[in-house]
Amino acid sequence: MTRRTFAITGLALAILVTSFATSSWAQRDNDHRRNGVNVIEATYGGTTVPIYNGCPVIAPGNVTSPVHAACQGQKTCVFTVDQGLIGDPAFGCWKSFEVTYQCAMNANETQTAFIPADPGGADNQIVVLTCPIK
Repeated sequence: MTRRTFAITGLALAILVTSFATSSWAQRDNDHRRNGVNVIEATYGGTTVPIYNGCPVIAPGNVTSPVHAACQGQKTCVFTVDQGLIGDPAFGCWKSFEVTYQCAMNANETQTAFIPADPGGADNQIVVLTCPIK
């Protein structure tokens, strides 16, 4: 094998590995699992009712990792929004909580659980994500 052939083969392998590494959690989990909750995105901190005018803009999906860890693959997941666990992305502001998820048996349909940022916000509130397991 010449150096040029080796370099081209190595580049092709790197591209293939990179394409697998960039798969989304949703796709990767659906490929390996047939049942339960499949968390796509979870956001904590969006607000429409600021306590003061300095509430920051929150990045969508900022708490996807802890919700994914707590709920992935379960038939029913009861998740408590706990600032002690997921952090406070907007100190002094009432925060909403939103989770978008799929049931692996119906990967073409998404569902959303939402707690509004009404006075008091989503902290210490509970969302229930449910998927039938067949």
